[in-house]
Amino acid sequence: MRRWRHKRHMFFKPAWRRVSAVVLLLLCVLLAIPPALLNDVSFSRAVYDRHGQLLRLTLSADGYYRLFVPLSDISPTLIDAVLLYEDQHFFVHPGVNPVSIARAAWHHMLGGGRGGASTLTMQLVRLKHRLNTRSYSGKVWQMLQALRLELHYSKSEILQAYLNLAPYGGNVEGVAAASRIYFERDAQSLSLPEALTLSVIPQSPLARTPGRSSATDQALLQARLRAFVPWQKKYSQDARYATLLQRPMRYGRIANLPFIAPQLTTRLLKQSQAQRIDATLDARLQQQLAGQIYRYVQYQRAQGIANAAALLVDTRDMAVLASVGSADYFNLYRQGMIDGTQARRSPGSALKPFIYALAFEQGIIHPASLLTDAPSAYGTYTPENFDHAFQGPLSAHDALIRSRNIPALWLSSQLTKPGFYHFLQQAGIKRMQAEKNYGLSLALGGVEVTMKELVQLYAMLSNGGVYAPLQYIRAVEVVDVVDDLHKPEQRQLLSPEAAFMALDILKDTPPPVGSIQTDALPLPIYWKTGTSAGLRDAWSVGVFGPYVLAVWVGDFRGSVRGNYVGIVQAAPLFFELIRGVVEQLSANKVPIMDKVQAQVAGLKLVKSQACADTGDINHPYCPVKVPMWLIPGVSPIKQTGIYRHVLVNRETGKLACRFVVNQTDYRVVQFWPSEITQVFAQAGIVKPPPLAWEPGCSAAALSISSTQPRIVSPARHVRYKIRMGADNRLPLKAVVDGNARSVFWLVDDVVVASAAPNDPVWLPLTLGTHRVRLIDDAGNADSSLLVVE
Repeated sequence: MRRWRHKRHMFFKPAWRRVSAVVLLLLCVLLAIPPALLNDVSFSRAVYDRHGQLLRLTLSADGYYRLFVPLSDISPTLIDAVLLYEDQHFFVHPGVNPVSIARAAWHHMLGGGRGGASTLTMQLVRLKHRLNTRSYSGKVWQMLQALRLELHYSKSEILQAYLNLAPYGGNVEGVAAASRIYFERDAQSLSLPEALTLSVIPQSPLARTPGRSSATDQALLQARLRAFVPWQKKYSQDARYATLLQRPMRYGRIANLPFIAPQLTTRLLKQSQAQRIDATLDARLQQQLAGQIYRYVQYQRAQGIANAAALLVDTRDMAVLASVGSADYFNLYRQGMIDGTQARRSPGSALKPFIYALAFEQGIIHPASLLTDAPSAYGTYTPENFDHAFQGPLSAHDALIRSRNIPALWLSSQLTKPGFYHFLQQAGIKRMQAEKNYGLSLALGGVEVTMKELVQLYAMLSNGGVYAPLQYIRAVEVVDVVDDLHKPEQRQLLSPEAAFMALDILKDTPPPVGSIQTDALPLPIYWKTGTSAGLRDAWSVGVFGPYVLAVWVGDFRGSVRGNYVGIVQAAPLFFELIRGVVEQLSANKVPIMDKVQAQVAGLKLVKSQACADTGDINHPYCPVKVPMWLIPGVSPIKQTGIYRHVLVNRETGKLACRFVVNQTDYRVVQFWPSEITQVFAQAGIVKPPPLAWEPGCSAAALSISSTQPRIVSPARHVRYKIRMGADNRLPLKAVVDGNARSVFWLVDDVVVASAAPNDPVWLPLTLGTHRVRLIDDAGNADSSLLVVE
């Protein structure tokens, strides 16, 4: 009984003891649990250029400009100034300074008001938890939390957290954001006046916000001068700094934060969750191009120019140096927020160099090969040139730099393994339709591409036929996803020789009238224009030095204005931008070398001579020859037989069958094939008719040095269909020797026509498979199967 009473007596001890025990237990538990330091804090995100210059700074999730910076990247001067001004005993107290608290309490008891007893750790607690430390309970809770921080974190970690959360007026927090906004530099590069300025703002951020008003600037100046007094005593600073600190400072504002390359930085921020993104952009080149494009569109606005975009890439590492998505990002009427470098548009003729490069690689032509620019039909498709005219036979070199459609279409139809469609697929052109939906129009810009894809293609030519994706960031480790989920490997899509030969031709493209001449630049420009069907898009793209530049001019609405022509609108801007880039690089002492020509020494190419008129290689009878490149074992070297060394009768001027002393001479005479003479005639070029043979020459003599005839229509491997209500006739066409006078057409061994080589012959179609034969007057023949369904 006594024992029970004793226990009951112990159980009913005063309540305050039990409460104290519970509080003590909770306090121990609280102190034992590590609090969050910066893990629960939202920070701004920043994009920097390749030189560390800020391109863009975002707000944090809670609406602050708060940029994280490690303690090692903060100016030691700023750290010393903060510790001297805020907490000189930071590294020795346990989070709470008993001496300061006692002194503050003593002053309060004497009626002197509250003294400054908060340590940096206590201030950090107040900043993180938004505590009301004017009450006793708030102050006690602040001290307990400060002790808790000190138990779990090092002094360096606490100091780093404070410097990243300290208030600097308005919605600016942390020394990194304050340094960037007010002084336009990073926290590591602060001068002594700037460091002292930042050290005194957090004690009274509202009254000392830099640049807010003349009153706040004056209050900030006085606080900075007071902070210099203990600094001078401790560090024996030169007294001349006092004069320097008395001068008013000019502060930056939030409104003046850089907003460079807005479309690209927006895309990078969406595709990456990193707080710091180091882009490949060069801010100086970016602003140079953006300013030129803005002025160009403003100046050309009266001529109907609505918008423009440009992309500059260094082909050595595929780094994007400048990306201008539109002329004016904030122009809502012109849809300036659209990124023109990512928009899909028709490239027009800008894809033609790759058709020629494939034709060089597949041995179809060489740069001097003769191509035909004449009216042609591919089934029901009858293409035209941009100028609705034809220039007759011309070399592949001239056909490319003059951007003739008919030769490009014919070459595209001859490509195999790969064809042009499959080549574009391999080159990363996305969202392509089925091949049958394009037909031959693919060669003239029938497929839509982005500027990014087009630049990758031209960079491939500069890089010896090696395809590689563009790079937008420098520090891969801080970016999760930028352009693709996985970086594609480099691929060899063209031989280095074919890529070089295509570019080498493009350097001869004449600049637009009134633009800067290529002679005024320190290196050649390998360039091409493009104009989409309907005149909706004007392009100019090319290589200079190690760089690729693409320019687009048009309207994001796709308006048919009838005046967006590559050579007229895009080319002048293209050359203007190149001049600006060269001047900017020269000013920064960046050397520029012709990367394309520097590659020749390592290529398997042979310099040869070709006949200017016919493209024949090293022809002994050609009067005018031009230098050209050949790929040994690949480039075609067959002779056309147009220039021939023949016997001519002195008196009659006719071809002689045999040599007769004092009656015949050997001369070089032109024998143009029938197809080419007809093309010359369509182009308004008159060629002398071939010489006739003397009477009595045998058929054997007539066939000497003549070229074999070739049936062009009916086309081989084509099935023809009879359609109700249509003109079911087929033109019979052939290419015969220039010396041929007549041809005979036979169908199933029955003569259906006898005509001159260029006279039209029409054959009514009948169902079945038929053998079509052609025989010229020298006995040379060709045959082809005609399948009619």
